[in-house]
Amino acid sequence: MHRQSANRVRNENEGEIYRIIKRGNSAMLDSNVQELVAIGASVSANCHLCVKYHIAKAREMKIDESEIQQAIDVGKMVRKGAVGQMDELLKELSK
Repeated sequence: MHRQSANRVRNENEGEIYRIIKRGNSAMLDSNVQELVAIGASVSANCHLCVKYHIAKAREMKIDESEIQQAIDVGKMVRKGAVGQMDELLKELSK
């Protein structure tokens, strides 16, 4: 993916994430929680560019490293669960 295309996709996705978690003029979640959610979602989606962007942004926001790691760990668990379910489905379908 070209850098310009990656930036466009990232910006579109980031806008979508923030539109979902905001209602009206006030955010339902504070900016730190929003960024931690974005990290977990990026990990679970296997989006390398997104993970790099959101971890850097979280560090820029001075979010504690232990909180960043928790978001990463949750994303890994979600990803692992989805992979496991897909493996089971493929196993059943190949019988």
